[in-house]
Amino acid sequence: MLEVARAGDRLRDLIPRSIAAAVQETYSGPMPQSAEESLNRALSGERLPDPPNWYGAIKPLKIILTTSDAGGSPPSDQDRLALSLQPSLPELSEDEAETADRSRIMDLLSAPIVGNPLGAALQRMLGMGRAAGAGGTGAELPIGAHRSGPVGSRAAVARRPPPVTVSISGTPVLGVRYPEWDWVRKAYRTDWCTVAELDPARRESGPTPDLAVDTELRAALARLGLGWERHRRQDEGALLDLTAVVDYRSAIAAGGSGEPKIYEDSRRTGRDLGVLVLLDATGSAAERSGHGALFDEQRRLAGQLTAAFDQLGVRVATHAFYARGRESIRMLRVKDFGDRFDNRARARLHALEPTGFTRLGAVFRHGAQLLSTRAGTSNLLMIVIGDGLPYDEGYADRYAREDSRRALSEAADRGIACVGIAIGTSGVDGEAAQWVWAEAMRCVVRDSHQLARVVPAVLGSALRTAEARARHAGGGRSNRRKAL
Repeated sequence: MLEVARAGDRLRDLIPRSIAAAVQETYSGPMPQSAEESLNRALSGERLPDPPNWYGAIKPLKIILTTSDAGGSPPSDQDRLALSLQPSLPELSEDEAETADRSRIMDLLSAPIVGNPLGAALQRMLGMGRAAGAGGTGAELPIGAHRSGPVGSRAAVARRPPPVTVSISGTPVLGVRYPEWDWVRKAYRTDWCTVAELDPARRESGPTPDLAVDTELRAALARLGLGWERHRRQDEGALLDLTAVVDYRSAIAAGGSGEPKIYEDSRRTGRDLGVLVLLDATGSAAERSGHGALFDEQRRLAGQLTAAFDQLGVRVATHAFYARGRESIRMLRVKDFGDRFDNRARARLHALEPTGFTRLGAVFRHGAQLLSTRAGTSNLLMIVIGDGLPYDEGYADRYAREDSRRALSEAADRGIACVGIAIGTSGVDGEAAQWVWAEAMRCVVRDSHQLARVVPAVLGSALRTAEARARHAGGGRSNRRKAL
């Protein structure tokens, strides 16, 4: 019980969530730190719950017999029975063994030369033809017989390969490595942080709240991220649609009366926007505000933005984040770019609980990487919902602010628009937040009801700024305008 609980605790980020949850349900006591501690506690008379059958059992005698290098007594009758590969088959007499040997030769030679005159001649020469049977149809010689001899007096159990062992003495490293900016040294710390994407733990307390469709917010967001799209067979336009011209003239020549829709034009109607919503799920979000729990309001805001973008057909993903040191930065998947914001995604959003700390630089870098590699669009937008203040173990004060600001600048250089949204009093944070977000857009809303009136204008301004910055940096992004 103790060893399974210890393994489940150490490997909880590597094993399936259902197994980790099942192990946690069977034992919730103090966790041993080593195998020796587990053994000492098991022998001390401590009351422990009985392990379920699916934990399996360790049988020491079998392990000793299969792994020991030392010799032993001759195998018993039970050993001989276990060592036999096919104990149900009887031993063969000498005549039967000779027949079986012949049948094996036939089995090897007859298969590849069936229907071949040379093969038939070989079979006749070697006596491998059919034996006459009733009705003249003949019968095949027996094949696949098994011959088993007696076990000798010096027989021993065959040694098996040594078992594969996994050491769980340390915390497993899981995730993607990112650098961190050290403003004192004016250099990056290479591969300094580890960010892992995980699914949030399931929570069964209460039904998943249904997010009402905010039609005003959806209408305001509909104008964001539109790309140039080619429209053919138009009544008017800047260019001729040559295919439409040929079809129209052919119809007239054939005595028809087609419509002269022979133009094409380019208009901003194509949806060309990828959005990543990052929800601050750190301990600071557990503070109370005038409108209930601050985290509940942040979660509602993230849900409304995700639902609105999803209904508009925008490529949107939503992740929550928290950190416990530079080696344990977690991105909790609520919705990926290719998923729908369905009941399962809403349940994952509802299951989030605030915990841990805020290592913003690594979060921004991983978010920029997700947008660049998975969104598949020209216009990229990263929305961070939270107070926007960095703090973690070994990550505070100016060091944290400089790295977070640097990460936002890196994202902007890649043409990614970054927007921070704070709620209520969490946005009144003075110089710290202003320093971090100096080169990015940031706004403070009273609650989620202000989204439609405030946020779309900020998002649109951020997208235009990012496009201009990318163009100025020489990395401009191609639109879909095409001319003949």
